[in-house]
Amino acid sequence: MAKPIDQLLERGINCLHETFILWDANDRLVLCNERFREVNKDVADLLLPGTTYEEFLSAGVARGNYPEAEGREKEWIAARVHRHHNPDGLFELKRQDGLWLLIDEQAMPDGGIVSIATDVTKQKLAEEALRASELRFRQHAAATSDRLWEINTEKRYTFVSDLAGEQIGRKADAYIGTTVDETIDEFYDRSEWQPFHDAFEAREPFRDLLVKRRDPDGTETWIHTSGIPFYGDNGEFLGYRGSASDVTDQVKAERQLANLTAAINQKNEIVVLFDAHDRLVFLQRHVSGVQQGYRGID
Repeated sequence: MAKPIDQLLERGINCLHETFILWDANDRLVLCNERFREVNKDVADLLLPGTTYEEFLSAGVARGNYPEAEGREKEWIAARVHRHHNPDGLFELKRQDGLWLLIDEQAMPDGGIVSIATDVTKQKLAEEALRASELRFRQHAAATSDRLWEINTEKRYTFVSDLAGEQIGRKADAYIGTTVDETIDEFYDRSEWQPFHDAFEAREPFRDLLVKRRDPDGTETWIHTSGIPFYGDNGEFLGYRGSASDVTDQVKAERQLANLTAAINQKNEIVVLFDAHDRLVFLQRHVSGVQQGYRGID
């Protein structure tokens, strides 16, 4: 009966997508599956019963299978053998062909060691792409004059650029984990932010929301902010990303112009202003109705 059971075991482990290898109490190879042979084809001549783990590992290092061992081969082999003999949870290992393996080694009661490794290359590449994307985003945030921010589904800040932190009241790091509502209650009139809350609930973009920040010292700053919802690969709503700009000077200038216009319109004199390019920039309201076709108007 032993032979059919051995054959069944061999067929079973060869069906695994993971690599599988068994070492005996003397750290010699007992058996491995086809996936393990495929991953380690560069040392196929050593994948025979009786080969020690250190012989197998040293051959792989000599043939460049482990990039992280380069330049410190002896130390790396010694550390890896020590970990092999003293399993301590899962760990990742990168191979020379870009393959990433998540390795799980377990000691058996008789002193042997069983090792199973899962291909996690796709996950690692996705993580690297995400880190690169985040780096580009942060570099853009550092380079732009706009203030950039990101919030999650609970309206908690997950990213605030340094300029944004200065713009909305405190250092950027102090905002991480706090909510938009907390910031509004501290610095703003809640009613001015209603378009933001409406857009958030509807998962719609909001643009050029003008709000006024009031600092404890009485300073008032006008902010334009815009944001759009963003989603994960599976379509799951993740939050909002947006920007904010200080438009205090612009708002003050517009209000000064409005006050000036109102004052001029109260007078009976005709006032017409042209810019340096001889283009009309201001025409007194009660004059405009009688100046149709004026040749200087563009």
